[in-house]
Amino acid sequence: MKKCIILIVLLIFVLIKSLTFAQEELVPNYLFLFGQINVQSTTTITHTLTAIGAYWELDNGDLPISDNSDLAEASAIITGSTTTEPSFLDPGEWYGFLFPWTPNPYQYTDEIAYGFYKVTNSYNNDYFYIDIRD
Repeated sequence: MKKCIILIVLLIFVLIKSLTFAQEELVPNYLFLFGQINVQSTTTITHTLTAIGAYWELDNGDLPISDNSDLAEASAIITGSTTTEPSFLDPGEWYGFLFPWTPNPYQYTDEIAYGFYKVTNSYNNDYFYIDIRD
């Protein structure tokens, strides 16, 4: 009787495990754009993302910790106010950051990876953190 109960519990466990489906891993394409308003036309501001800790780069479908130092920090340098609206085909005066494995229709972008970043600027030294991880 004890073996029968163990067998039934084992079968229920196997049945439940076979009915649960793992979520398919998706690596979305992110594009972060920076614009600025109410600054003089001669004012140049550098917006910087600096990785805090490890960061991950897509490699043949996997996301191993990256040793690509180019992805540890990225910058967008903008002069004057951003007066246009960005579109997919024409970023106008907008600069930004994207993953190196995504198609890049924008001229003014720098590459980042999955990770936790500190976002700073050279104008007033304000900062915030952005978590770009799943």
